Amino acid sequence: MSASANVPPTVQAVLELGRVDDNHDYREAVAFLRRAAEAYYTTSDVLIDDATYDQLARIVADVEAARPEWVAADGPVSSQVAAGAVGGDVPHVVPMLSLDNVFGEDELQAFIDRVEKEAGRVVRFCVEPKLDGVALAVRYRDGHLVQLVTRGDGRAGEDVTAAYRRDRVAGIPEKVARGGEFEVRGEVIMTEADFAQANRQRQAHGENPFANPRNAVAGSLRTKDRSYSVPMTFIGYDVVWDGGRGPSGQCHADNMAQVAELGINTTAVLTLPDGKPAIQVADGKGVADLVERINRLRPDLGFQVDGAVIKADDFTVRDELGLGTKSPKWATAYKYPADMRLTRLVGIDVQVGRTGRLTPVARLEPVEVGGVVVENATLNNFADIVRKDVRVGDTVWVRRAGEVIPEIVGADPTQRPEDAAPYEPPSHCPRCGAELDRSQVVWFCTQGRSCGKAEAISYYASRNCADIDGLGFKAVLALLNAGLIADVPDLYGLRAADVARLEGWGEVSARNLVDAIAASKNQPLWRIVAGLGVRDLGGTLARRVMAELGSWDGLLSADIPRLAQCEGVGDKKAENIAKGIAEIRPVAKRLAELGVGVAENRTEGGPLSGKTVCITGTIPGYTRTEAQALVERLGGKATSSVSKNTDLVVAGEGAGSKLAKAQSLGVEVWEPARLLELA
Repeated sequence: MSASANVPPTVQAVLELGRVDDNHDYREAVAFLRRAAEAYYTTSDVLIDDATYDQLARIVADVEAARPEWVAADGPVSSQVAAGAVGGDVPHVVPMLSLDNVFGEDELQAFIDRVEKEAGRVVRFCVEPKLDGVALAVRYRDGHLVQLVTRGDGRAGEDVTAAYRRDRVAGIPEKVARGGEFEVRGEVIMTEADFAQANRQRQAHGENPFANPRNAVAGSLRTKDRSYSVPMTFIGYDVVWDGGRGPSGQCHADNMAQVAELGINTTAVLTLPDGKPAIQVADGKGVADLVERINRLRPDLGFQVDGAVIKADDFTVRDELGLGTKSPKWATAYKYPADMRLTRLVGIDVQVGRTGRLTPVARLEPVEVGGVVVENATLNNFADIVRKDVRVGDTVWVRRAGEVIPEIVGADPTQRPEDAAPYEPPSHCPRCGAELDRSQVVWFCTQGRSCGKAEAISYYASRNCADIDGLGFKAVLALLNAGLIADVPDLYGLRAADVARLEGWGEVSARNLVDAIAASKNQPLWRIVAGLGVRDLGGTLARRVMAELGSWDGLLSADIPRLAQCEGVGDKKAENIAKGIAEIRPVAKRLAELGVGVAENRTEGGPLSGKTVCITGTIPGYTRTEAQALVERLGGKATSSVSKNTDLVVAGEGAGSKLAKAQSLGVEVWEPARLLELA
C-alpha cells in the first residue's frame, strides 16, 4: 500500500514494515496521524488516503496495546484520532461516536459472529452506504428547526445553523409536523450535481474551484462571510427522540422511515440505482451480499461512498451490547478498497512550486477512475518513482487516493515495452537551472522563492495573505515582464501612471490597484510573513509564531532554538523556518523599512497586555482567526482552549462548552461588544 507524498520517510517505513520498532517511530506515526486527521476535518488538504490512514491507525493501536508505557499522558492516540475532528462549543445531548472499521469478508464475518455470540441469538442487521461528507446533528423543537451542529470530536461540535440559512441544505425542512424535541443525525454531502453547481458559483465570484466534494462541504459549512450560496444535501442515518426511540417500532429501519415521513431526507427514502432504498435489512448470512450491492452500484450513485455501515437493527440487541469508549459495539464500517484502473504512462513532467518544491507528475492516457476521467496523477517524489520502478511507456495502476487525488500505485511489468528506460530525475531545477536540494525526500530548488517569482508574488497578494485585490497571477506577470517590479517590496513603489500604460489597464484600474497595495501595509504582520512563503510557515503557524516574536526584528533575529520554542513548531520545522527566514531576509528588511505590517504588531502595554484570551462563539464581523489576531494586536495571547491559565473568555453567540468551563473555573467572561470597543 503506497502512501502519499506527504508521508514522512519514517512513517513510510512503518507502513511498509507493518509495525513500529521503537518509541521514536511511534511518536512520528502519532504526530503524522494527528496532522492527517486535522487536515482532513478542518482544511481542504488530504495528506494521506483513507486506506493508508486506516492501516497506520491500526499499527499505532497495536503498538499502544503492546507498549502502554509509550502512550501519551492524554491517552491512546489510536482512540483519539479515530474521530480526527476538532471539537466545538456546542455539547451533544448524546455523544456522536465514531465507528470501528473492518476490511474484507473475514473481518466482516468476525464482527457478525461476535455480535450474535454476545446477543445469544440470530441478529438482523441494517446495511447502508457510508457517506463521505460531514456528520451533522439537526435539532428540532416544537416543529421548528432550531440548530445544526457538526459532529466535532463526538462530545461537542460547531454551530453551523447560519450556513444552512444561507445555503439551504436539501433534505432539511424548516418545519415538521411533530412537537417536542428531537435530533436527526446524518451526513451533509455534495452530490455530483451539487459539486458542479458549487464550483460554477465559486468561479463566477472569482474564487478557485473546490478540490473535492467532501472538503467542499466542510469548508462551506464553516465559511461565515460568503455572499453567495452553494448547494448541499443532507441524508439522515440516526435519530434521538425526546421520549425514547420513537412513537412506535423497536428497530432502526422503522425509525428512519418515521423520520422520512416528516419530510426529512434519510437512508429510508434515498433510492440507489437498482431502484431499492439505500437501507436494507438482512440476517448475518445476507450482510455480505448487501455490502457488495453498494460497492457494485458505487460508480452510478452520483455521490461519494467509501464503504458500507452495518448496524444491529433491533434496539434490544443494541442495549444488550452497549457502547465502547469510542464506538458502539453493535455497529461497524466496512471500508472498500480504492478504485484502481490500468492505463498507459505517456510522460513524466516536473512541476516547480512557489517555494521551489519539485513534484513529478504523470501524464496518462485518459482513464475513468471512480467516476472521474484522469489524465494526470501524482508520482509523489523521485524516490517513489525509483522504488516503484515506473517508466514512461509502462501500463500503470491508477487510483484516486482518498477518492480525491489521482495517484500511480505501480506498473504492470508484464506489459512493459522493451525500450522502456528507468526514469532519470533532473540534475538541476527545470525552471531556472539552479542546483537542487536533495537532502530530504522532497527535493527543492536552491533558489527557493526566487525561482518562481511570479508564483511567489501572486501568493503574497492572495486573499489569505496581503489580500491585494486585483493583483492576480496575470497582473503579476505583466508587471514583471514590463520591468516595473522584481519582487514583493517593489509593489509598494508602483505608480498608477506606469501601471495604466500596460495593455489592458486604464487609469481607474491602475489607481485601484495602487490603492489596494497601499492598504495592504496595514495587514497583520503574521499575514505578511505567511505571504512570503517560508517553508512550513503557513497562515496558522505564522500567526502563532508572530504572536510570540512580535515584530520584524523578532522574526529576523530568531535562531533555531528560539523558533523551536514557539507553539506548534518543534525542532525539524524550526530548521526549515530558519532557512526560509535567511532566504527572505533582504525582502523582509525592505518591507519593514516601508512600514508594511508594522501597524499591526502586538501592542506592548495594550489593553489586553499579559492576558491569555480564548474566543468562543461568533464575533460579529470577524472570523475566528481574525478575532484571535485582534486579541494579539491588543497585546493579548490568543488561545483555542480554556484552562486555569486562561485570563479572559470572549463569548459570542453559540458559545457552549468553553463558556461553561470558563464559568466553572471562575474565568472572566466578556461579550463580543466589549472586545470590539477596544479595536
